[in-house]
Amino acid sequence: PELFRIYGRDDRAASPSLEEWRSWVHPEDRHLTDLRRPGREPQIGDSFHFDFRIVRPDGSVCWIESRARVDGDERAERYVGVNIDITDRK
Repeated sequence: PELFRIYGRDDRAASPSLEEWRSWVHPEDRHLTDLRRPGREPQIGDSFHFDFRIVRPDGSVCWIESRARVDGDERAERYVGVNIDITDRK
């Protein structure tokens, strides 16, 4: 629920897909959130840390700090992490 609140979206029971989440990212910052590296898919245990802007449905822009790691049983299945509104800091 907190993720959806920060992003200005309706609360939902399911987590957004990676593609849906990336669609919320400011177009100029989407390259920052590309978690795939050339020639290499994310591996379990990989971690990421980056700041980027999102565009809320009302058109307002907000800065997010994201920290995440790749998780899964036998293959990379999901990203587990935190998104923090850092707009005031920026």
